Amino acid sequence: MKSFSVTSRPIVVHFDINETILLGDIAGGDSVEDCWHKIVAKSAFVQVPNSVTDLASFVPTHWWNGVPLQSAEGAPALWLESSWPPNAAPYYRTVFKRKSKTFLHHDGAVYRSAIHQIAVPPSEGCFAHILPALFVTLLALSSHATPVRIVFRTMGHDLTYIAEAITAFAQGKHPSYPDFVHEPFVWNRPEQFLKGYWENEIFGLKTNEGEVAAKGDEQVLQHLRQFSICGIQDDYHHWEKHGFRPEGGKPVWESDAEYHVLFDDNIFPMLPNYSIAGVRRHDKFVSCPEEGVHLIPVRTLAPLQNTNWFLEQLAESKKRYDNK
Repeated sequence: MKSFSVTSRPIVVHFDINETILLGDIAGGDSVEDCWHKIVAKSAFVQVPNSVTDLASFVPTHWWNGVPLQSAEGAPALWLESSWPPNAAPYYRTVFKRKSKTFLHHDGAVYRSAIHQIAVPPSEGCFAHILPALFVTLLALSSHATPVRIVFRTMGHDLTYIAEAITAFAQGKHPSYPDFVHEPFVWNRPEQFLKGYWENEIFGLKTNEGEVAAKGDEQVLQHLRQFSICGIQDDYHHWEKHGFRPEGGKPVWESDAEYHVLFDDNIFPMLPNYSIAGVRRHDKFVSCPEEGVHLIPVRTLAPLQNTNWFLEQLAESKKRYDNK
């Protein structure tokens, strides 16, 4: 497993929740079973001619290696890289997105075996449906010599659920880590639950009671520095209003004081005008941020198959950041 270098500058790791570290998508109205189908559909790539300009209305007929969708064999391996194969796109991004919640029952039947090759999260208890890779990552980060802070991000209403699980983990209640006790990861104070808001394209934070806690990037960063772990409920309606463009979604900061990085399954380097997160500096978005530095796309199958995946990607992104 790769490890990132020790520095005095803190690292702030942001984790999206739904379909990044948690199966099920409350914000999107998707059940756990729906998510299993969608996760595989997002890693199953289809052939797309160069002439296609509207991917969302394109009707694919072949997998990206040229094998017909209806073929019972010969389909390519599921694609786990952040970049896309040439002349290809995820099945999920085409017109067939509408039937991706049942993908493994029709076109994706050839990929059913992929489900048997992963670290399946527990289905009951306070850790239900949370990826085991998250706890592997938090365990490693808790003892790293570099100061690390954790921020969970969601446009849904699942911060409380994740907070209860992380707190139980930090109190030695996870069955796989009964000896792990780490007070900084206890997440049970009201001030650790924040809501993102926008005013004249300036991002700010409010408490759950609606009081303004910070306004503008510098105040937001300063406010977040008081927590080892916290959560932000970002503003879905603002993202929707901006046509689902990155500048209307979740801000991630380029800061001289610390290194921020976000893991999210809705980051799409190949679709720059459709992404859930963008990089900000001094109250403005950074156009065309360097790929894989502050924003790390997550194909959920990758951390399901490899519990060290988040740590490996963090090491790679930190290396890119240090080499800038």
